[in-house]
Amino acid sequence: MKLMSARLGNNRTIAYSLLLLNAILWGTAVPIIKHSLQFISPPVFLFYRFVLATFLFFPIFLIYKSKNKHRINIPHHLTLALLGTPLTLLPLFYGLSASTAIESSIIESTSPIFVLLGGLVYLKEKVRPKEWLGVLFALLGTLLLTAYPILHQSPDSLSTKGNLLIILSNFFWAAFLILSKMTSSPHRLR
Repeated sequence: MKLMSARLGNNRTIAYSLLLLNAILWGTAVPIIKHSLQFISPPVFLFYRFVLATFLFFPIFLIYKSKNKHRINIPHHLTLALLGTPLTLLPLFYGLSASTAIESSIIESTSPIFVLLGGLVYLKEKVRPKEWLGVLFALLGTLLLTAYPILHQSPDSLSTKGNLLIILSNFFWAAFLILSKMTSSPHRLR
């Protein structure tokens, strides 16, 4: 029993360490990407990123495909691929290049709000009253942060356009996640 408990404790430590590493990597991503966008355009940056990801993950895909012989719905997977990658990342990267790093980070981190709202509408998920209060505060904060440049500068401020592009990116990401969840549940498709 102690051996089993030690293994679980060790696995939990590894899992939490990896979650911490993930949070650190994603937390530093926005400032690094924003700095990189001073030297390269968003489409070129994403092109190199996609090429690198293809070389890294294509062998994994081939191994997975050889072990799993199920049919792939190409139009469905293509839609998910477009929603989850270029349609999400292009507005995000253009938004990052036009907005401040702190505004970008905060607005980009509000994507779970859009996922929650989409889940209510399309997946008929339930939200408790306390959660509604949190969503309301998060939405108000996001709206204030997005509109801040309008309130303190001209309405055609570059930062405002960047903030709106990041919100658009959040909508695409939410659509990707909701469509993925809708189609991953067998009872939702039939």
